[in-house]
Amino acid sequence: MAGAAPRRGRRALGAGGAAAGALAWAGGLAGAAGAAGAGRPAGVAVVAGGFLAPAEQYASYAGALAGAGCVAAVVADGGGLARAQGLEAGARGVLERADAEAAAAGLSGSAPLVLVGHSRGAKTCVAAAAASQRPVAALVLLDPVDATGPDPSSALPALRGLADAVPTAVLGAAAGNGDCNQKDYQKFADVLDSAGAPRLLGVLERAGHLQFVDNRRMLPQDPCTPGRDSDAAVREVALAAAAAWAGAALGPDPRRARRAAAAALAARPFEAAVSWRAADL
Repeated sequence: MAGAAPRRGRRALGAGGAAAGALAWAGGLAGAAGAAGAGRPAGVAVVAGGFLAPAEQYASYAGALAGAGCVAAVVADGGGLARAQGLEAGARGVLERADAEAAAAGLSGSAPLVLVGHSRGAKTCVAAAAASQRPVAALVLLDPVDATGPDPSSALPALRGLADAVPTAVLGAAAGNGDCNQKDYQKFADVLDSAGAPRLLGVLERAGHLQFVDNRRMLPQDPCTPGRDSDAAVREVALAAAAAWAGAALGPDPRRARRAAAAALAARPFEAAVSWRAADL
């Protein structure tokens, strides 16, 4: 992947300002790509949440994807402290929700699918993409987690099978003490390095694993060490990347739109410290 220097922001953001600013900016990109608008959605999107994170913690991501031209919904992880949800069951739940949302919006069975997953939800999205009967227009993996003690299954073999066909963006959190994620995002990025499909890697150098959710303080548990960047600043980057990557995939000229989106993300003065690498756009 071609490299880019870290961008450090110039604006202080409140929690609401981060989401609003990112959505307005990414919505403008999607509109320019021809994906967003007041008419019929261009595709269906599902956000798969992380372990023990309620669905409402990802409402802003569903809003971002709606602005990018999707009918969007959130699926919470179905596991618990005593037992992790099986990967196949999680993937099946994501695809069933996609079908239900598409049908409610009057979209066909061939309407393109966008999948956004955080933490363990990223692994679920990879498995769902591999099993999908719909064309998968884009994957967005937010600080993905792969094999763990409670769930030793790996999504990396499935990702290898998708890597030449599905445009994939990975956003990793590089801070923390390894208490929640051993920088698994790099494992996902390594699989994609030799891929033929478009890919984007963003590394948030001062972000922790749970700073992607809408309100970390409302989580039932928060065992993860945060980074020095604020939650709002981290979420601003994640929302902008998810909406830009999805909107580019659903426009009339995805290749051109992805290049514009990657350039715009690299040029945007985010408050959070983030570096970008892109290839085969």
